[in-house]
Amino acid sequence: MHTRLRPPDRIIPLLELNPFIVCSICNGYLVDPHTITECLHTFCKSCLVKHIMDVSLNCPKCKILIHPTDPFIYIKHDSHMQDIVYKLLPHIDLADAQKMKVFYEKHDAANTTVTKVKPWRSKKRRTVYVNLKLTCLGPRGSEHINQPQPLTKPFVQVAALATVENLQNFLLHKLQLSSQYKVTLFYNGIHLTDLTSTIVDLKHCFGSRLKELFPLQYRIQRLPTVFTAHKSFTLQS
Repeated sequence: MHTRLRPPDRIIPLLELNPFIVCSICNGYLVDPHTITECLHTFCKSCLVKHIMDVSLNCPKCKILIHPTDPFIYIKHDSHMQDIVYKLLPHIDLADAQKMKVFYEKHDAANTTVTKVKPWRSKKRRTVYVNLKLTCLGPRGSEHINQPQPLTKPFVQVAALATVENLQNFLLHKLQLSSQYKVTLFYNGIHLTDLTSTIVDLKHCFGSRLKELFPLQYRIQRLPTVFTAHKSFTLQS
C-alpha cells in the first residue's frame, strides 16, 4: 500500500506579503489597522484619520468617497488584520507595547501596564467643525442707503453639518437684522441657492479640504416694502 507523501511546506518570502500588510500612506507595516467598509482598503489608524482630516474624504488608494458628511462611521478597527501582522511580525507587537510603556512613564502615569488597544471609535459621535471666512459683498444700486454694518470678525467656526439656511439665520442673528432684511450666500460668485446643502457638501463639491479655511461671501439685502391704502407690509422671498 502506497503512503501519500505530504508535500513540503512552501516558504513564502515576506516581500510577497508586503502589499497586504503595508499601509500605502506611510509605506510602513500596519499599526492599529482600520478598514474602510465601502472599499475594504486598510490603513494605519493614525494615517487614515490624518488623511481624512487634512487631505480628502476619499479613500487614499481607490479614491472612492467614504462618506460626504461623516466618514468615520464607515471606518472599522480590523482586528483580523492586526492579528495577521502580529503573527507575521511579532517584533512589531513588542515594539508597540514598548512605545506605549515609554509614553506612560514619560507622562508619569500611575499605571504603566500596557493593555490591549480598544477600537478607537467612540459611542458618542464626535462633532466635526469647519473654519469659515465670511466676507460681506457690497450693496447693489441704491441699496447702500441704511446698509447694516458687516461682521467685525469675519472668521467663524461652524459644525460641518450646518446648512446654508443655518448659516443665513446665524448671520441674521449675529448682525441683529430685522425681518426687513435677507442674507444670501455665495462661493466665488456662485449663488448658493440650495438651502439644505451642508458646509461639508459644499467643501467637497468645490474641492476644498476639510480643514482648509473655506471662504464664503454674503450680501445683505433690504426687502422691498409694498404700501397699500390701509397698511404696509414687507415682501418675503
